[in-house]
Amino acid sequence: VLVGNDVELVLNDQPIFRRALEPSNMRRFGLFHFPGQTDARVRNLVWAGEWPKQLPALQDQELADIEFLTELDRQAAAMQVVQVDFTNGREAPATFQKRLDTTGGAVSVYQVTKDGLQSIQQGRTADAYRFQALAAPHRLQGDFDIVVEFDRLQMDQVKEQEKFLGVSLAVGLESGPATRIYFHARRDSKGHIYLDAVSEDKLKDGSTRWDTQVFQQEATAGRLRIARRGTNVYYLFASGDSDQFRLYRTQALTDSPVKAGSIELQTVTWGVGSTSVVWKSLLLRADEISTD
Repeated sequence: VLVGNDVELVLNDQPIFRRALEPSNMRRFGLFHFPGQTDARVRNLVWAGEWPKQLPALQDQELADIEFLTELDRQAAAMQVVQVDFTNGREAPATFQKRLDTTGGAVSVYQVTKDGLQSIQQGRTADAYRFQALAAPHRLQGDFDIVVEFDRLQMDQVKEQEKFLGVSLAVGLESGPATRIYFHARRDSKGHIYLDAVSEDKLKDGSTRWDTQVFQQEATAGRLRIARRGTNVYYLFASGDSDQFRLYRTQALTDSPVKAGSIELQTVTWGVGSTSVVWKSLLLRADEISTD
C-alpha cells in the first residue's frame, strides 16, 4: 500500500513492513523469480491506483534484451521468405504432407476453420506415442528463422506419470548423425504446461541422445520460433497475441541445411487423451529456400 511517500507491506492481512520512500524512487511494481530454477504461479492479483494502463514499448523495458532481439529480426528481414496463412478457411498448400496416426482406431484429423487449420490427435493406449504432422516441403540453407502461430491449444491431463500431450515445432537437419530440433508446448500428468527446447541426435551406434531444457509456461496460444545464426540455435516464444518474443534457450549445434519435408507442425499424445490445436500461420525465412 502506497499513500504519498509512505509504503506499507501487508502479508495475510498483517502489516509486516513500513517506510517512507525517497522522492527519486521509481515505484515500479513487479514479481520476479528464476524460471530455470523454480516454478511460480500468481493468483488473484489486484492492484488499484494510478498504475500505467499498458506495458511500455520493448525498448523502454528495463530488463528487456532489446539489442539481441533487434539484431535477430534485422538479420531475418534480409532472408528469403515463405509465408503460409491457414486462416479464413484456407487449406494447407497441396505440397504440404498431412501425416495422420490412426493406429488402434485413434482419431487423427484436420479441419479447415475460419480461425485456422484445426488439428486433433487422440491417444488410446497408455504406453503409445502418437502424433500427426503437417510437413512443409522446403529445404533451408544457411541461417534460418521459423515461426508457427497457434491458438486454442487444448490438452487432456494424462493419468500416466512421465507422459504428456501437446504440440511441437520440429525441424530436421541434414547432419550425420541425424539431428532433429523440437520446441514443445505440453501438459503433463499433474496438469502443468511447459515449454521444452529439445535436440535429438541419432548416434552412429544406433542409440539416441536427447538434450532437453524445460520451462514452465501457462500459455495456450502464441508463436513458437526456432532461429539459427551460424551454428547457434535459438528457441523463442511469444505468448498469446504478444509481438514480443522471449529467448528461452541458446544451443550450439550444426550449420547443416534443414532437410526438405522435415519442418513439421506436430500434434502429440503420449498416453490416453486428446490434443487439439488451431494452426494459424507458418513463416519460413532462410538464406536460401528451395523445394524438391
